[in-house]
Amino acid sequence: MSGWRGGWQGERYWDEVPLTCCADRYDVHVRECGLDDIAEIDTFKDLQRLDSAYAG
Repeated sequence: MSGWRGGWQGERYWDEVPLTCCADRYDVHVRECGLDDIAEIDTFKDLQRLDSAYAG
């Protein structure tokens, strides 16, 4: 992203938009991450098992 009307110029990562560039348009909350929040996905089959949207 570059050239946003709000004043910044140059390249930005997508995750900067809700945190810095357009913070007034987002309601971001942070919570502690637990072990159940993390899943290792090594293959497409692993992803399919975790998310039915990818099941075929």
